Amino acid sequence: MYKIKFSKLNPYYLIIILPLLLVTGPLLADSCLVILSLYFIYKNNLEIKKYFNNEFLFRILIYFFSYNVLVSLFAEDIFLSLKSSITHFRFIIFAFVFVYIFENFLVIRKMFFWFLFYTVLLVSIDATIQFYLEKNLLGWTSQSGGRVSGLFGTEYILGSYLSKMLPLLISLKIFLEEKNEINLNRYLYLFNIAISFFAIIFSGERVSIFSITLFIFVYILFINNQDIRKKIILIGAFIFASFITIYSSEQLRERIIYLTLGNLSFLSEDIDTNKISEKTQYVDPKNIHQNVKHLLVAKEIFKENPIFGNGNKMFGKICFERYFVDDGRCSTHPHNFLTQVLVENGIIGAIFYLSIFFYIFKIFISNFFSKQKKSKSLLSISCLSLIILMPIIPSGNFFNNWLNINIFLILSFLIFLKLNQSNILKKNK
Repeated sequence: MYKIKFSKLNPYYLIIILPLLLVTGPLLADSCLVILSLYFIYKNNLEIKKYFNNEFLFRILIYFFSYNVLVSLFAEDIFLSLKSSITHFRFIIFAFVFVYIFENFLVIRKMFFWFLFYTVLLVSIDATIQFYLEKNLLGWTSQSGGRVSGLFGTEYILGSYLSKMLPLLISLKIFLEEKNEINLNRYLYLFNIAISFFAIIFSGERVSIFSITLFIFVYILFINNQDIRKKIILIGAFIFASFITIYSSEQLRERIIYLTLGNLSFLSEDIDTNKISEKTQYVDPKNIHQNVKHLLVAKEIFKENPIFGNGNKMFGKICFERYFVDDGRCSTHPHNFLTQVLVENGIIGAIFYLSIFFYIFKIFISNFFSKQKKSKSLLSISCLSLIILMPIIPSGNFFNNWLNINIFLILSFLIFLKLNQSNILKKNK
């Protein structure tokens, strides 16, 4: 598709394979990110000042991560906390790298799209095969009832990956088409979206299912330019296909419907937890309130240092040392981004976090109501960013390396689109 002279290759081409490296785990993806960041600092460090001065999100991220380092100096385990906070600066450097590459290397950004497109397609087809045939293309079987892991093996993060990469793919496709840089077969594109969505359902990861569902609803209602009748038909077809898929599988029905009702039983006296437990082998009554237990113990740890927090990675250490009870309440993180920030970075850290969230919300709203031509790609990627950072939904470890690479890929593209819309990149060329 693209002719590349090997004599002209530089490390920036590594970004093309990053979506695939994420499927292999954190090691190769993280190594790729480090190489890109070090090369950028060596060759193009002057670009940092330009981007820093012209985009608030860069500045707030640097201030937030610098604050994390400061708090870590007073943590109970200084080495563990500092190791996390200092090394996380590589994600911000990667954001600079991403913007620089997408600004200056047209071929790379188009190749990145195609590699992302076919990686998402491969991962989704593999997961679908594993769901129906119980083995994927590599012969791996799922070891957890009602869940599919596909090419991720023993790591059940298939839904997390696809629920982020599919919307990123959609947003990138919109941008490249706006620039007339790609010509994509419509039916292949729609097939990729459909099979990826069903693969997320097959994963059984309920937060991922909620995230992609919310994204699709917002996209159809507020970003898609079709008339209201077609939007209603699309939403109706989407809901119908989702319910048919879930109810056609006993495992999906038990995990997504009954387990969710069990987890929500603390909200209503009308839901009989024991009856739900009898209907499915996946619900353990003593673990139904596990997420609530995380939040309750997080509240107690937060009280110890409410203003400045306890330092990165300290939730798990403090919980197991001072609040441990063998009922699932302790973990390495409280399974909610904002809660983790409150515990480990305090109220000040939460102010940084919410500032990032509401700044992205402002980007979405201002672009949506803009009197000028709206950027559907910016609307799409800002919507995805808001869903990922939404304070009220369960989430992974905010300082997890693999998860941060996913998140910063998305935030980096958001920053690139924001600068591109503002003509900052053109003015500084």
